[in-house]
Amino acid sequence: NVARTAPYFHDGRVATLELALEQELLGQGSEQIPLAPEEKRVLLAFLRALNDDDK
Repeated sequence: NVARTAPYFHDGRVATLELALEQELLGQGSEQIPLAPEEKRVLLAFLRALNDDDK
């Protein structure tokens, strides 16, 4: 249910799943994860698919 549990991070500082993903991909320093726009779109679609409709 990750797509339904905004805000994100321990302090709720990020309002959307898209922004949370962007922040995680940016990392810190050399820890950045380079993803093409299409890869980000597919990853977000996957995360949104992980919902339990019974809850």
